[in-house]
Amino acid sequence: MRCSRFGSPRWLRRRARRCSTTLPQALCLGIGLLGAPAVVAQPADPAPLDERAGEDDRPRLSDSAEVSRAASLYDSSQLEHCVVAFEDLLTPGARMLTEPEPIERARLYLAACLIGVGELERSEEVFAEAIRANPQMRPPDSLVFPPEVIDVFLRVRESLLEEIRKAAARKLEEAERQRAERQQRREAELLRLRELERLASQETVVVRNSRWIAAIPFGVGQFQNGDTGLGWAFLATEAVLGAVVIGGLAVELQNYALLEPRAGEPAPSRADITNNTNIARNVWTVGLYALGAVALGGIVEAQLSFEPEVVSVRRRELPPELRRPPEARLRWQPTITTGEQGTVIGVGGTF
Repeated sequence: MRCSRFGSPRWLRRRARRCSTTLPQALCLGIGLLGAPAVVAQPADPAPLDERAGEDDRPRLSDSAEVSRAASLYDSSQLEHCVVAFEDLLTPGARMLTEPEPIERARLYLAACLIGVGELERSEEVFAEAIRANPQMRPPDSLVFPPEVIDVFLRVRESLLEEIRKAAARKLEEAERQRAERQQRREAELLRLRELERLASQETVVVRNSRWIAAIPFGVGQFQNGDTGLGWAFLATEAVLGAVVIGGLAVELQNYALLEPRAGEPAPSRADITNNTNIARNVWTVGLYALGAVALGGIVEAQLSFEPEVVSVRRRELPPELRRPPEARLRWQPTITTGEQGTVIGVGGTF
């Protein structure tokens, strides 16, 4: 047993306390002075290599238990063994720690042990690793660690403040970038679902046309080919011409009936009746020729523009289980992000 640079061994302190309660103060001081040189004079040689090699045969405990077991070496002022034990827990191997909180404690104890054995630079490196891993790391407990350990920790943290701020800014930017990527993926997924819904709500109908139907006048062939505008034009024109033909025939037949006088009525002028009859005959005759020409033209056009198949799209209702509920619709909301470069106001959405 040897004295650490942070104070006397525990057994010596306990001995001094017991002495102060049972013996006069002068005798207690003498006992302390007699015991102290003997303690200081004892060598501080580490355990033999063969004894330390057997430590790896101990069963592996949980991370917290392993740190507590190694911390007992620090409490008993076995600083060299403490350094070896915590380095074993922080380097790859069978006993390497994996949980963040025990790793942070182990680094804290390792830095304190390194300060105790005089390796200040290595302790600063260990503190720097711990602070980089957890920028919010608190200073060591003053009830457990001496002021020298706390001073080194504060000095290292002060030197890393700028690095910590930059790391926090990078972390914020990365979080914002990931949020924007997630938002873009959500919007793209929403557009994809909308397109799938649109396609699923449409039905494609293929109708096979017939040459015989295309030979029917009154725009039937045009309607079959899908040219509804031209079909309505032929239908209207042929209907008007057909009405002219029917009207002319009706007037001519009516004039023939006037040639037979009725009893008690004056006989109409035969010259007038003949004139009206000729006019009516000429009108329906011209109309009939025009109707034939237009009908033939419609049939020829329908045959020249004949479409073997006509594809049409019509809407159909989706099944209830495939419809989007109202709460699944896109909802826009403002977003405010504060970073090192200032405050950014944007718009985000969820679905």
